[in-house]
Amino acid sequence: TIFVNVKGDSMIDAWIHEGDTLIVDKSKKPRLGDIVIAVVDGDFTVKYLAQDAQKKFVLDPANSSYTRIVPEHELELCG
Repeated sequence: TIFVNVKGDSMIDAWIHEGDTLIVDKSKKPRLGDIVIAVVDGDFTVKYLAQDAQKKFVLDPANSSYTRIVPEHELELCG
């Protein structure tokens, strides 16, 4: 289990706000639709785990001001 401090407002519609502390259980296997902590091309982020039409993993924000993240090289799910 790890603790992660939130920066930014990309997940505000999921009631995750800047300054919040998330408790992350690294032992649980993420499933589609879960909110995950991920490393995308070297950057940490908190988003919903989703798939595109080609069944590749992508990350969706919970704020309409942001766009879907499509990993270019690396996607590591941390919990």
